[in-house]
Amino acid sequence: MQLRSLLPVAIVLAAGGKHASPGVPRGCGAGPPGPPPPHTTPPPHPVAALLGQSDIIRRTFPLKSVALRIEDVHMSRALDAVVQRADSAIFATNGGFFDPQNEPLGLALSNGRVLSKPTKTPGGILVVEEAKGTLYDAESFTFTPRPKAFGIQCLPRLVVKGEVNLPHDTGKRAERVALCLRDKGTVLDVVFARGKSIGLGPTLHELAEYLRGSGCEDALNLDGGPSAGIAWREDGAVQMIAPRGAVRHALVIHVLGGPTPPPP
Repeated sequence: MQLRSLLPVAIVLAAGGKHASPGVPRGCGAGPPGPPPPHTTPPPHPVAALLGQSDIIRRTFPLKSVALRIEDVHMSRALDAVVQRADSAIFATNGGFFDPQNEPLGLALSNGRVLSKPTKTPGGILVVEEAKGTLYDAESFTFTPRPKAFGIQCLPRLVVKGEVNLPHDTGKRAERVALCLRDKGTVLDVVFARGKSIGLGPTLHELAEYLRGSGCEDALNLDGGPSAGIAWREDGAVQMIAPRGAVRHALVIHVLGGPTPPPP
């Protein structure tokens, strides 16, 4: 299997961008539409508008074709280094939260190895095993050893069973990273969102609305703000949007069947 075959094209949406109507070729119509009938519901805003003045990069990974790992990057910003380290690595992003002593908070499970134990706190735990992902409520989650499993804990759960899982919009903007499960947990999207200016981005509620509207069945927010960053392999080189601050863990995605196997 060629490495490039599993490198999906990034989808970049700018708020306020123009989108052609699906299924209607340009120049093929019977003239401009007339006014809408009274009492009709206005058409939904473009998906990009839900993100405020933000751009997103979204990568899609069929879970049957990749392996997820968590690596300790020891409070560095070098997400590109973990991609360069293994030929099978094609993408990396920051992981979950860490405390003032730089210790990881919540479950970090990589190929069955527990790097950090789960906590009974609000939020979610996303587990991937046997090519299927499931998002659990962290407070009710019962942890049992899972050989070869992946798990990451963070908060909040943005989307649960196809519905936005936030009570209201706080209005707080920041760079964001989220994990989205689609197609009954068989496909994982990694979504990176940032604003036009440093330190800005969508609110959590805007991001949740975008994820729900773009087909996410369940979605988990990862650490954001200065921790948000991504690195990816493209055209034989590793590209990176570095986090503004140091991070403890990196989530690394490896292609299966590539030139070298993922690390244990």
